[in-house]
Amino acid sequence: MRRINIVNFIRAIEPRFTTDLLLPVQKQMEIIVAHGLPATWLLQFDALVSGPFVPFLKQHMPANHEVGLWFEMNEMQCKAAGVTWRGRPGYEWDHIPHVAFTIG
Repeated sequence: MRRINIVNFIRAIEPRFTTDLLLPVQKQMEIIVAHGLPATWLLQFDALVSGPFVPFLKQHMPANHEVGLWFEMNEMQCKAAGVTWRGRPGYEWDHIPHVAFTIG
């Protein structure tokens, strides 16, 4: 038997373009629920502690979905941990691996 689990990554900050970051989450939820598929929603630290994401998931997430932490560094998480943010100036989240990944 084959199984599929859709993994959705949620961040509260995207410095590369301007958009409502809740909108893609809402649309993903709508499509996944319409097809009755299981899913995992991984929240980056900033999305977990601020913004509309947690209330949205609590209200709309079916029982066969799960939530997890997306452990990718951002400025808010570094400040909360008392660690110096090493991202580029003006970027609260930086996609460069030596900044965003835990190896950095």
